Amino acid sequence: MHPEHSSGRETRMQQWTPSGLRAVPHLAWGGHLAHIFASGDELRDVMVPFFKAGLDNNERCFWLTGKAFNADDARAALRVAVPDLDKRERDKQIEIANGDAWYASGTMPRPQDLIDRLLERGEDALTDGYAGLRTSGNCAWVAKEQWADFVEYERLVHAFTRGRPMICMCSYCVDQIGDNADLDVMSNHDMVIPVRRSAGTLRNDIREAQPTPSPSSLIATIAGVAQDVLDALPIGFYVCDASGQIVRVNRKAVELWGRAPRLRDTTERFCGTFRLESLDRRNIPPDATPMARAVLYGESFKGVEAIVHNPDGKRWIARVDIEPLREADGTLVGAANCFQDVTQEHELRRTLEGQQRTFDLAMVASQMGTWRYTLADNICVYDENAQRLYGLTEERFLHDEAGVKAKFHPDDMDLMWSRVEQALDPQGDGRYDVEYRVKQLDGSWRWLSAWGLVEFEGDGADRKPVAIAGASRDLTERKQAEELQRLLLNELNHRVKNTLATVQAIAWQTLQTARDLPTAREALDRRIRSMAQAHDLLTSRAWTGASLVDVVTRTLEAFPPAQVDLSGRAVELPPKHALALSMALHELATNATKYGALSRTEGRVTVQWRVQDDLLHLVWQESEGPAVVAPVRKGFGSRLLEDFLVRDLGGATKLAYDPAGVRCTITARL
Repeated sequence: MHPEHSSGRETRMQQWTPSGLRAVPHLAWGGHLAHIFASGDELRDVMVPFFKAGLDNNERCFWLTGKAFNADDARAALRVAVPDLDKRERDKQIEIANGDAWYASGTMPRPQDLIDRLLERGEDALTDGYAGLRTSGNCAWVAKEQWADFVEYERLVHAFTRGRPMICMCSYCVDQIGDNADLDVMSNHDMVIPVRRSAGTLRNDIREAQPTPSPSSLIATIAGVAQDVLDALPIGFYVCDASGQIVRVNRKAVELWGRAPRLRDTTERFCGTFRLESLDRRNIPPDATPMARAVLYGESFKGVEAIVHNPDGKRWIARVDIEPLREADGTLVGAANCFQDVTQEHELRRTLEGQQRTFDLAMVASQMGTWRYTLADNICVYDENAQRLYGLTEERFLHDEAGVKAKFHPDDMDLMWSRVEQALDPQGDGRYDVEYRVKQLDGSWRWLSAWGLVEFEGDGADRKPVAIAGASRDLTERKQAEELQRLLLNELNHRVKNTLATVQAIAWQTLQTARDLPTAREALDRRIRSMAQAHDLLTSRAWTGASLVDVVTRTLEAFPPAQVDLSGRAVELPPKHALALSMALHELATNATKYGALSRTEGRVTVQWRVQDDLLHLVWQESEGPAVVAPVRKGFGSRLLEDFLVRDLGGATKLAYDPAGVRCTITARL
């Protein structure tokens, strides 16, 4: 798009476009006009303002000239009105060509071929960012024997320009309008701009043009336009003179306002509404309306919307297009206003905008995005949310072999393509549903769930798929949760088996060494409680491990602090080490309570530890207790300390029965 060629006011496609013609300031898009000329001067006087208006309105223009006013003449005349014409030609906003060079050897191309070229130009104009396409062709080259084909072409132009942002004007030499050709022209055009009276007269069934008004009579000329012509307009229309007085108004304007303004009333200037407000509900006085600014300062307005209040209380939204009126010498003499009721469109637009905002927020909140894949071009178009999910930097993604392999996880592609094939089956329901991983911009993988419906065209044997439209959702957190759940279940199963095996071993060793059943029951209960205590400690840390300080402190917390001395830096133990050391310390504390230092109030227990080269060294030393006597046989406590710890901790245990106090040295690899 070329913003330097745009007025900057128009932000959306309008139904009307400025014509550059005095008699009809605005033309409806899709308009097809005929211009009857007798000389090159007439072509200049009509075509130069016609194309200047199009260029100023940011339209792409195509001017096909004839011998009466050739391409060089056209450039020279238009350059006066549009000083930067050469730049606009280089930028391809306008193309000016001679008709005899455009049509090969005077032959008449097929009408449909001409239409195809015209429509292609219109699409190219929109693609390049222009508001529409404005064309004019000099038809003087058409020979009598070519007239029937040319009339068919004009009929096609009349039909195909409807509803498109295009304005087409065909120039006919007055010598061509004879033998009922004038009827052909009138039946295939929306409007005929007749030849000047001075150049001769036309057949009676073509309305003659009025004499060109003098520089001071433009408003008078407008005032003289037949009322039924104005009333035939489907939109509201009125004109103000230089003082702001309303000089002409049509029936639709009166219907929309709900009142009929008094013409040329000095107390009712610029606007015929009862009350006017901006869309943010601020009152707009008559002398501050867009019409007043057009009349007073020569400003143009396109697509401006405001709230209109009628005398009966009705309130509606008006969209106005206003152009100032100037005499040939540039004198500002008034303005013309075209307006219409767009309340329903406005409300629908607000509703749609609100729904779109809600939808966008819902998509973001639910970590979802939408997409549409078309089979014809093998391209999938992703919205902004989907682009984020798929790790894309633009909305269009080509699903060729290289693109798919680079984006989708190789382990998921067979499933994805099988689901696509199933959905595209014309005999199926067209439902698509799959889960896969896609590569992100940082190289990581994200799990997505994609589902959609296939769009088919045709019926029966002719039914075929053309596209898939759907949505995708981020499954990464769910997949991570499922994987964590699987790991936790495996870990739980492993721990339960280990716990049961440990309980079984404790029970077996306790029963083997117990003197009687009550003793066995008491010992077994105490040891299982020790295990439970260690499990509680690990559970509080989600089985990620435990602090050695916590293990030792919890084992000896039942004894007075004066009898216990702990020394060592903080050490984190794996779950297996924490459980084994907890049981070992519990056995040492139990024996010390029954037979050793903790059986007397003056007895002392010192527990010291250190870590060196990933090896834990822990020493349990009793003192000031009764004399120690080595046991005659090895009980459960000795077996736990000397056998089980070595197996579970991958280290060594040394138990010494010194008469001064039991000493146990434990080493374990961390």
